[in-house]
Amino acid sequence: MKELQTAALKALENLKKLENLQFIKEDEEARGISAALSSELKIIGDKLPLLIEENEKLKSENHDLRAQLAGEHGFDVRDNVYYASDGDGPFCPYCYENRATKMRLRSLEPGTAGEAKYSCRLCESRY
Repeated sequence: MKELQTAALKALENLKKLENLQFIKEDEEARGISAALSSELKIIGDKLPLLIEENEKLKSENHDLRAQLAGEHGFDVRDNVYYASDGDGPFCPYCYENRATKMRLRSLEPGTAGEAKYSCRLCESRY
């Protein structure tokens, strides 16, 4: 989400540079498009911090609820995945919660799937 915020700010900076070009200043239609784009980017810039904050809150709430649910079923939550209380795992939270299936996750090679460490063969979720 921080990347989105950075991209929005860079887009505004680039728009300002574009508005300073002589042919934009002389073309009425181009000025209108530039003004509309500026207005839309400002709305995005204003809303983005709120979305980031809400996303972080929801991630935290989701983590807490998963931990609570896992604890009720004899699981521990580590790295957002389930482990049996004896340490067996990792298991897919989505498959367990939605399909009642204890599906073992496979480890991913570092750097092959962004920040994901595990992948589920059944539902294809990444954690």
